[in-house]
Amino acid sequence: MKVMKKQISLVVMLCLLFVSTDLYGQKKKHKVEVCIGIWSTSDMLSTFSDIIISSLPTKIKMEDGNSFGSIHLDYRYNLTDRFALGGLMAFDYANAKGVFDGNETGKFYKRHYTLAVEAEYAYLRSGKFTMYALGGLGGTLYTLKYKDRKDSRLNDSATDPYAAFQVTPVGLRYGKNAGGFLEFGFGYRGIVNAGMFMKF
Repeated sequence: MKVMKKQISLVVMLCLLFVSTDLYGQKKKHKVEVCIGIWSTSDMLSTFSDIIISSLPTKIKMEDGNSFGSIHLDYRYNLTDRFALGGLMAFDYANAKGVFDGNETGKFYKRHYTLAVEAEYAYLRSGKFTMYALGGLGGTLYTLKYKDRKDSRLNDSATDPYAAFQVTPVGLRYGKNAGGFLEFGFGYRGIVNAGMFMKF
């Protein structure tokens, strides 16, 4: 009798778990995204306002810079069907040649680490398609390193923190519980940002 009661209790618990999981699956509130953006403000700032490293000869210039885009990982929680809050971690890097008198002397390594708080509002929905806007505020730590090819005594580095922001008036997302998205805006995410998302 006790064994039967335990079995019935177990079956009831499993049924309740299945029902609650099914209901939760219809309204998933948590979302994670992985994406990459191009032409971010970090790219622009590192291009036009590089830190001057004090120990380097002032005539060493950066040339042939290569940017690899901004990689983002973010999380959002839906407070309502249309409004969500969350956070973002972003990392982007670029390299450039150090040139003096037309000769390559070494290499510059530029890195940006960003943390931000974001808000998203979905203003249009149709089936699996969503159109939304988002904004974010945070901070970025910019690091610049120089490695000389011949004289290691010239190797040096510097860091510079600054405020970061994002304004995205147009975001296009397709998928219910998983899918892809494309964004157009200005800030640490980039002018164009694309990636994949998953809800749970």
